[in-house]
Amino acid sequence: MRFPRTPSAAAVAVVLVSACAAIPGASPPEAASSRADALNVAGVAHSLRGRAAAAEQAFREALALEPRSIRAHNNLGYHLLAAGRAQEALPYLEQAVALAPGDERAQVNLRQARAELARVQAQREAAARAAERESLAQEAAAREAAPSAGLKPTVTMARIADGVYELRNAVTAAMGAAAPAVPLQLVPALQLPPKTRLEVSNGNGATGLARRVSAWLGETARHTNSQPYGVRPSRIEYVPAAEDAARALKARLPVAVPLARVARLDRADVRLVLGKDFPRQPGPPVSQPETKEIP
Repeated sequence: MRFPRTPSAAAVAVVLVSACAAIPGASPPEAASSRADALNVAGVAHSLRGRAAAAEQAFREALALEPRSIRAHNNLGYHLLAAGRAQEALPYLEQAVALAPGDERAQVNLRQARAELARVQAQREAAARAAERESLAQEAAAREAAPSAGLKPTVTMARIADGVYELRNAVTAAMGAAAPAVPLQLVPALQLPPKTRLEVSNGNGATGLARRVSAWLGETARHTNSQPYGVRPSRIEYVPAAEDAARALKARLPVAVPLARVARLDRADVRLVLGKDFPRQPGPPVSQPETKEIP
């Protein structure tokens, strides 16, 4: 059986499975099964006539009456897939295959859903890489355009606390707008309260940013992505019991990041969401207890 790339009403007619009408005088289980079959037929009819909401409702009601129905899982999954909702369709199609591993139609539909999800993910990753390349090109152009005549590169180190030093680049400071927003700074590792679960989520889109920030903080963290990478201002989300940890993290960051108290977080107590305002290179790795001064 051949399936079009973009499901149409005709394709739905081929893929969705028909069923028989209710049988008069049947026992309650048989009546429920017959009712589910009738709802499947109604769902097919609604789908063919372009009544998407009515079709989805019929398929869901059929599945509620007969939770192990291969037809109901397959029909609802394919209906969602045809509507461009591949992520929602996936669990229903997976269940249809689990219930009937030899059903070719369910297998084809499942492969189609997975292929669609892979295509969308590839597009998102390509867009993120393109945005990063454009940003890097703009930064390089700004550095080339910055006035630099007569400036001699010099690097000095100032001791600002015990075991804490700050590198100061005279050329960078004189370049004004082209200078990094954050001074190159060697600071002690972040110290969060014991058992604090930290998550660093990349909403900026720069490849590897969450990993680089975790290494810079010197703290073990869970890394996630906040797709489609549209976060503008960075933020720190925290559960009520982790307010002290959130404030410690805020004080450690190179840019001002607001705090946002939330009722709960999934697998974390504190979540740092990196937005477009966060430096792509936050700074060098954290310092060791003692660092030699540069002559």
